[in-house]
Amino acid sequence: MDYDAAPSHDTFSRLLRLLDPEAFGRAFAAFAVAFVRAGQETPEVVSLDGKALRRAYEKGLAASPPLTVSGFAAETRLCLAAVSPSDGENEVEAALKVIEPIDLTGRLITADALHCHPRMAEAITQRGGDYLLALKGNRRHWLRRANLRLADATPSIAERTETSHGRNEWRQAEIVAAAEPLMPGHQAFIRITSRRDQAKPLMRLFMASTLLSPQQALDLTRAHWQIENGLHWMLDVHLDEDLSRAARTMLPPTQPSSIGSPETSCKPPTLPTFPSATALRNAPGMTTTSSMPSLIRMTSTSALSAHVLNSPGTDDHVAKSDA
Repeated sequence: MDYDAAPSHDTFSRLLRLLDPEAFGRAFAAFAVAFVRAGQETPEVVSLDGKALRRAYEKGLAASPPLTVSGFAAETRLCLAAVSPSDGENEVEAALKVIEPIDLTGRLITADALHCHPRMAEAITQRGGDYLLALKGNRRHWLRRANLRLADATPSIAERTETSHGRNEWRQAEIVAAAEPLMPGHQAFIRITSRRDQAKPLMRLFMASTLLSPQQALDLTRAHWQIENGLHWMLDVHLDEDLSRAARTMLPPTQPSSIGSPETSCKPPTLPTFPSATALRNAPGMTTTSSMPSLIRMTSTSALSAHVLNSPGTDDHVAKSDA
């Protein structure tokens, strides 16, 4: 590409503001699924997690910044879908919408304890997927039953010791079949115990819709954190998403009803008049206080642009960190 003749920053800005983010998101999700399927031989882990755009809040609403929930393919490092909650919705509702456009057949969905509930389990299993969901105190009765089952039964166990990033880590997986399902598709309880260097051991519990081997459990529970390292960290550190002050960047959507109508079909099309960058920044409802960084940038996360277009902060790229 001849970078001296490439479209300018403002050209990309105007183009992206005129796109319908929902339509683009659906189209990109279809492409992403086909892309993953083309090179996939083993079940893919799709991690669900939400991320707040810390500085893109409306005036007086610093405690409630915009939120985006993403579905991230851990192995291919591809963001398959991203949804921002509508008015009156929360991260739970947005996560259910994230998995709607994704083909879940043969996939394992991982998520934190917020999404360990019957609606999520049913949405995944009805569409041919499996789940591995964290279990914590927000489901205290299920947590108690999981601990009792692990204490009474003889679990399958596997251990692993790793040295990485200057620290030694020991991890152990214990798996038992559930005596009875606690939500749709539930088949097993998993306990992961880990210890870094000389720190106290940390125990985490999970509910799974398939009876995994202990070795698989060690791999799959670790794979969930790719969404933090491979997506959120990239968005924040490389693209400065958390520094973005763009709260609303979309122009009013184009009305397709007038395109190709009898009144206009015989007339030459009227080319749209694009506002200048200054006019866009000063338009009502715009709250951007910093200049927009370059919108086109190649990174190791394949579908970063789709995530940007589906995020409230289209104008200022996207980011967060490690687990």
